[in-house]
Amino acid sequence: MPGLTEAKASRIVRSAIAEEYQAVDLLQTEVAERICEEVLKKIRTGTQTAYGKAKLGIYFPIGSEERISNVQDWVRKTLSLEVGDGIDDMLEGVSPLSPPDRTRIGDRAVVTSDPEKIEEARKAFPEVAVELVENRRELRGVAANHERVILIDEAIPWSSDASERLDHKPGAVDDPVEVVPERVLSFFAENAEAVRNAIDVWKSIDAPPSGLFDGIDDGRIDEVEGLLSRLDPTGDVKGNEETKRVGRALSELDGSIADAEARINEEIESVFGEKEIRIEGTHILDLVKQEGEAKDLIRSELESEFDRAVDEAVGALVSDLELDFEEKDLACDLFPREPKLPVERNEKVENRLRKKLSRKYLRKSLNAKAELARELRGYEEDVRKLVEGVLELDVALAMKRFAEEHGMTLPEFGGREFKIRSGRNLLLEDPEPIDYRAEEATLLTGVNSGGKTTTLDLVAQVYVLAHMARGRKGTIA
Repeated sequence: MPGLTEAKASRIVRSAIAEEYQAVDLLQTEVAERICEEVLKKIRTGTQTAYGKAKLGIYFPIGSEERISNVQDWVRKTLSLEVGDGIDDMLEGVSPLSPPDRTRIGDRAVVTSDPEKIEEARKAFPEVAVELVENRRELRGVAANHERVILIDEAIPWSSDASERLDHKPGAVDDPVEVVPERVLSFFAENAEAVRNAIDVWKSIDAPPSGLFDGIDDGRIDEVEGLLSRLDPTGDVKGNEETKRVGRALSELDGSIADAEARINEEIESVFGEKEIRIEGTHILDLVKQEGEAKDLIRSELESEFDRAVDEAVGALVSDLELDFEEKDLACDLFPREPKLPVERNEKVENRLRKKLSRKYLRKSLNAKAELARELRGYEEDVRKLVEGVLELDVALAMKRFAEEHGMTLPEFGGREFKIRSGRNLLLEDPEPIDYRAEEATLLTGVNSGGKTTTLDLVAQVYVLAHMARGRKGTIA
């Protein structure tokens, strides 16, 4: 949210937690705030994700037995966690999921002839143009500006021959994936790295702790992993050979036609340039380049060689681009069959072939995307639960490492006595263990540099951690 800093967000959450438990935030002084932040900084060193570091900001001492009990139960679970080697590297690649991309899509439009549907359609498909059309002319006008036009009404009399680009999808408003599969695919493509790393983390845990991964099914996670393998980072579908073929043909069309054109001209000039064929003293190639009756004089000399050169060049183009039967028919008309130099492509045929390939690519690509999106959309909740669980695992592991590194135990509450056994100040290097006890108000005295400040810091740390369900080494009662 713009203008919302991490610190401000943390304060808002802390306030909400205190209100929920009807308890007071115990950090009422600058010293208490400092001690708490320094303790949390120690714990944060064990996190691998930005989420984990931020999440620790909502752990704070609070005077609520229920809250303390809930956190203690959670801490006990973290202490029993067993994870595999290399989990830190996996965790580094996990982050909160980004929302689906709603980038404008300009190659398609949704049309309706029903004025009552127009607003509903615009809300359902904010990524594409949505138009109200009342006749064939208006429909063709929309089709002229878009490669695909989706009619969301039932079939209307004048729509059947309005455009070869028209698709009828009457239920599309209730099933947007048919029109904008990119919405689902962009969500998974954008978050693919985080999800794959989360899956790796999940698989590295022998016995996932309850509360972190509740409701997650191994089989469904395997299915998600398989589906993600078909999605490339841009949100396109991998492995669809026909879409790949048409896409490559479209991208290489200009170069292939230019190569074929050059090949025909070079072949004709090569064949006849080596022959000293002259008619009325003029070389045959010079006659070919002239207009008028001269052509008739040499037609029989050139036709067979010219046809052969065109056939070979077109054949190579068809083979290189892997054109299908219909596309090949168009390609055969790319160059004139009448001998003439230089040979030039027929631009109208070239444009027709390009449009055919473009429309076919869009249709096949859209169909492939819609098919994969239909399969993936049912797994969004699984993915959310998994990633959220893994991010919480990062916090849990940081707590576990912190507890193990400092030899901590959970605090015990009861009675009026405050007692620390073998406590060590977290903010000192290699501190000496301290035993300390007090009842009600107590005056702490001692010589200068005798450890009063260190003891008070330890008491503050114990107080902060105990009310966050964290204790110091030894016990606190």
